Amino acid sequence: MRWISIEIQGEKDLAVALTRMADDVADLTPYWGDVQQEFYKIEREAFALQGASGKSGRWAALSPRYAVIKFKRWGSQPILTASGALRDSLTSETASSAITRKEKDSLTLGSSIPYGAYHQSGTSKMPARPPISLTENQHAQLLRKLTKQLKEAAKRNGF
Repeated sequence: MRWISIEIQGEKDLAVALTRMADDVADLTPYWGDVQQEFYKIEREAFALQGASGKSGRWAALSPRYAVIKFKRWGSQPILTASGALRDSLTSETASSAITRKEKDSLTLGSSIPYGAYHQSGTSKMPARPPISLTENQHAQLLRKLTKQLKEAAKRNGF
């Protein structure tokens, strides 16, 4: 009786490469930097276009009463930009109020400025003006940044 024999050349190399790739994918921390910078780019555009680039659409206009108060205190500033603190916290990790948590399997970006939450969801007295309102295309942009990094890791590991 004849037996079929299969020999895989480079089996050990493949096992090593797969192990390295598994290690790379198990901890995404090194890859979050590009995703973070892309998020900041999207947010800078949102602030420049006063929300028009996001899923929620252009931010609601200020009430006439508040527009006068804001102008007296801050001068002529776009919506959601008075002191610039909220904008800065959502567009740069160096802002003292920026929230950045890079973990093995998640990335958290945001702002610790208390009034940011009111703008995100609105209140009974104030319409929502969500500073973070990503479109499907913007979500895809963020995912492409991560995918690019993982493809490069795969190449480094011999795939």
